[in-house]
Amino acid sequence: MDTTSEEVEGLRIVREICSSDIDPVRLIERDTKTHFDVLVDQDGLKIIVRFHFFGGSKKVEIHDGADPTLVELASVSDLRKYGERIRTSLKKTLSTK
Repeated sequence: MDTTSEEVEGLRIVREICSSDIDPVRLIERDTKTHFDVLVDQDGLKIIVRFHFFGGSKKVEIHDGADPTLVELASVSDLRKYGERIRTSLKKTLSTK
């Protein structure tokens, strides 16, 4: 897959948000044709967020159990507005075996 600069920026922002809870190098990407996941420890079952960045549309799916799961972003930097939800998703993921 061709990882876009927006996806790389999103990964960097998620690492920044989560850096007080986990070593950021443990957060890695998995790029597919339909989405871009941020995972813990390369484990496909430990998804923190999933980016849906296509054309002009930017949406992020936050796996924290709250609604709405899928939120629209005006820009990638808007991920910071959802920092607490992203950290909650990380903590929830780390607590599962």
